[in-house]
Formats: sequence, structure tokens, C-alpha cells
Amino acid sequence: MADQVWAQPQLSNVIDNPSRDDSLVPIWRTARGSLGVSFDGFSASFSPPTNRIFGQINSAVRFAPGDLLFNVHPDNICYHFSQETRKFSYVFEADWGPGSLLWSCCPDAYGNIFATMSGMRTPPPITDVAFGNWGGIFVVSPRKHVMRTLIERNLVVDPYSIQILADGRLLICDFGGFEGSGRVYTVEPLNGHLQVVVEGANLIDPTSAFMDGDGQIWIANGDQNDQDGEVLCFDPAAGTQRVVYPREGNMSGALLGVFPAHDPDFLLATKNEWANRVNTCVLLINKVDGTARKILSGSEDIPKFFSTKGCVVGSTLWIAECVNRELLEVDLPSGNIISRTDLRPIMGGHCGMRNSFDAISAIYDVPASRR
Repeated sequence: MADQVWAQPQLSNVIDNPSRDDSLVPIWRTARGSLGVSFDGFSASFSPPTNRIFGQINSAVRFAPGDLLFNVHPDNICYHFSQETRKFSYVFEADWGPGSLLWSCCPDAYGNIFATMSGMRTPPPITDVAFGNWGGIFVVSPRKHVMRTLIERNLVVDPYSIQILADGRLLICDFGGFEGSGRVYTVEPLNGHLQVVVEGANLIDPTSAFMDGDGQIWIANGDQNDQDGEVLCFDPAAGTQRVVYPREGNMSGALLGVFPAHDPDFLLATKNEWANRVNTCVLLINKVDGTARKILSGSEDIPKFFSTKGCVVGSTLWIAECVNRELLEVDLPSGNIISRTDLRPIMGGHCGMRNSFDAISAIYDVPASRR
């Protein structure tokens, strides 16, 4: 599907964000690393995003516990995958001014979907993307046909992953422009109140994070510039952090994804190396000693590029492999692939990737309803 050109907001109840500060002068910074393809003689032109989130919603979509939600670049569309029918359904598409990118679509137990967006890109085909200038978090309620802003700008720079905590707050990992910084913070969905949890010199390009049942925060401390990264564990109570899975060297794969495994003593991490898509893998990592086992990996013969964040339902891992356009269902105890679902109906009829945004970035499962 081609990128949509929005002439006007498609939603009648668009809500402006009162926290917007028009006195801020954004500084445009182009992301480091091989994130897009620049062509000779092309000069990118970016426009600042508006403070209006707008889009289209399928209010007839129905979810069941264990179903999946994920976004597809470059269309900024959220899709639903039914485990029962094995079919895809359109949920919504969103834009926040020309060129923003949809990162994550995380459902709660009450029929809402929390989502993150940031960046500015050139018109299709995407040839360049600027980060570090703007970001926003919004909520979509398909049954109510509502899409509204929670918070944007200021400390919200490039929000990526989302986790809904037990108290209802959102845990957000923000990579901060791929400029060797970033932070992890919480956001209160009712009023947009933001509280920084982790920031500092040890964070390089944190892209995803989650809090486990013991209150520890696990962070994918990626490094787009060197295509490397590590897994950090932060203890909020003690204010300490440690490296669990260390860096492996330049071009070893940018470690951008971290999410819970089927066993609470382990976590899952993804590494994607953009240049050749060979040093690409999904790791099952012991949270105590950092030992790791490859669950999935690319090779010289079969290059691969995985979604940054997958999800686990029971003992089954769901993750997208974007080079070959497949949604993989993997039994984690054995490491065996149970099923492969063709993603070409929603990602395009070809295999291969035009750029690193020709992908699915994050997958979330639908929790049991509390409505």
C-alpha cells in the first residue's frame, strides 16, 4: 500500500494537546547509521509536525485474548492478527503531521490501544529520516472511534516501546534521536504526567524496555552507529544498573529489542544488522549470568531482519521476519518453528527490504478483557 497523503484530519473528535510549547525551536538531526538510503542529488526537506494526531479507524474490528497487534512501515497502519482464523484485519492508521513513523501499538484490557510515533521522513519512497526532533504518545479506542493525544514533545523525543504496568502507567523507552543518549520513563494515561525512571551516560540508544515481576527494568541499550548493543538491568529501588549481555563489537548487530520470555528467569532479545542482514538473531538470555542461546538467526545464505520486539503467548514466540515476509510462530522450549504466515498481503507482494523501515517494528498480544 502506498503512503497516504492527508488533505485534512479524517476524525471529527481530534483533540489538541494542551502541553504543546510553541516557543520550542526544534533542532533537526538526521539519525546516525544506515537507517535509510540517500540518493545522489536528493535534498531532504522536513516540515515540523503539527500537534494534531489524525487518521482512520476500523471500529468494527474485534479482538480475542492472545491475538496480535502490530504496525507496518511505511504505511503507519496497525493490523490485527487472529490466532483463530489466521487472518489480518485493518485496525487504524495514523499521522502526526507529514512524515512521522508509527513504532508500537500496545493494547490494554479495556479496548484501548496505546501507540508511539516520532521522526520525520521524506515522501515515498523513503530516502531519509530525521530523529531527535519530536515524538508523541497517543491512544486509540476503536469501538468508540476515538483517537487522541496523550503527550508530545519536551522530554518525549523518540518514544518506541510500550509496556502497560500493573498500576496502569505506561513504561516508555525513548531512543532520543539515536544520538548516544535516551531515557526510560513512565506516562500516566489519564493526564499525560511523565516521570523519568532511567537516564544518563550509560544509555546509548535505548529502544525497548520492560519491567519484570520483581520490579527490575530490562533495557535494550542499542547502538545504531556501531550496529552493536547490550542488555542492561536497572534496579529502581537501589538506583543501580548492570550489564547482563555485553556488546560484541562493530557490525555484530544492533541490539534494539528486549521483551519477556516464557520463563521468568530468561528474557528475549533481538539483534538486527542492517548492511547485510546476516548478523541477525533472536536470543534467549539468562537474566542472572547473561548466557544466551540463539532461537532464530540469519546467515550468508538466508539473510533475515526481525521485528525489534516480538511477544510471547504461553510458551510461543511470535515475531516477524521482514526480509522473507513471514510471521513466525516458534515453540520456545524446543526452538522449533510451528508455523509461518505469509505477510506479503499486508507488507507488499515482494520479498526483500528497500530500507530498514520496510518492516514491522513491534508485536503485542491482546490481554484478557476486563470490560
